[in-house]
Amino acid sequence: MATDSEVGVSENRPYYNVQTQFFSMVLVKNVKFEDENRHFLFGTPQQQADLLNMTVKSSLCQRFPPSLAHQLSFLKAMLKKCEENGFDICDDLYESYASLIGMAQDNNHVCFKTYFLSPNMHITLEESTQMISHGTTGLCTWQAAKYLAEWAVENKAHLKNRHILELGSGLGFTGLVICKWCCPAKYTFTDCNDYVLHAIEKNVAMNLKSLKVETEEKACCHCIKIDHSSKNNSDMDKDSDKCFKICSSGQNPIEYSGNHLSDIEQDSGGCRGFSTYFKKLDWENFTKQEITGLKSEVILAADVVYDDRLLGPLGQVLSCLLSSSSSVSSPVAFISSTVRNEATFNRFIEVLDEKSISWNELEGPSRSIFHYDKEVCIKLMKLSCH
Repeated sequence: MATDSEVGVSENRPYYNVQTQFFSMVLVKNVKFEDENRHFLFGTPQQQADLLNMTVKSSLCQRFPPSLAHQLSFLKAMLKKCEENGFDICDDLYESYASLIGMAQDNNHVCFKTYFLSPNMHITLEESTQMISHGTTGLCTWQAAKYLAEWAVENKAHLKNRHILELGSGLGFTGLVICKWCCPAKYTFTDCNDYVLHAIEKNVAMNLKSLKVETEEKACCHCIKIDHSSKNNSDMDKDSDKCFKICSSGQNPIEYSGNHLSDIEQDSGGCRGFSTYFKKLDWENFTKQEITGLKSEVILAADVVYDDRLLGPLGQVLSCLLSSSSSVSSPVAFISSTVRNEATFNRFIEVLDEKSISWNELEGPSRSIFHYDKEVCIKLMKLSCH
């Protein structure tokens, strides 16, 4: 099991940084193919073969492949750099490139991205390659979610054994990092979009170990309850009363028939016995009773401050959540926001003040784990009721 100090550490594996960039689909033009001394990592055929075995030819890539276009671009960049520098090129590099060229392009705009916390722990998500898909921006992972996840890894004490609710969960990236690393008692993913909720459900199933369905409660199991109780749900919600169980004991479980992605084996970070829920929550159409029933100690959100029209409803939801204390301590919220428009962010601050929500800006994560543009302004805020 990886320890706190090992998160994001390469364990002296020379290709780890390239591997993590490849699987998280960093734009190939931004991938660093050099070590800290600016020496190319694949100057010999053997080094090229080693890098291929950690990326395009790895079992992880075969099981959860990045987009075909990304893989081709990655191999093309390797070939170009080899040719520019006069390196001998191994047969595997030519063959891998030719093999991918011969494959038909997939036009459904869906691929897998894998995000490494350490060489021994990662999160794999099925994502859209489009910024907007099915009328939502929630089917891809945004940089503020990575920022919040990095902060969470360094601040487990705020999250361990807590009942956590995430607003606008997207594909579940932040929640999965926290579930695998920070040991919450309960984690509730929420979104207003049915496609997003089902994408989260699929990603949770893909990342938690040995997914099974059981007919009776066992202490070794994680309970995944799906709640799509809001009005006007689509046909996709017909099975919303299912309770899935994640069991690591192997005691006569019934195989989950929803998909075939349950055999992924990962270190769970030592977290056991937490419950994971999925809840449809429309900020513009909810009841106070609905919010009170969520009974959350910690509220999280990433990249939810971007639409002026939704700032009022977001403030109302936060106000209800932060004032619906059901524990000894009052609820707190941690909001990570990419500041794309100063006026929009300032309006959010005004909404918080109007709702009598206290706020203060926190220091961000001190270590970089995931790949995203570190030059972008991202602010992390802690909220509570006066």
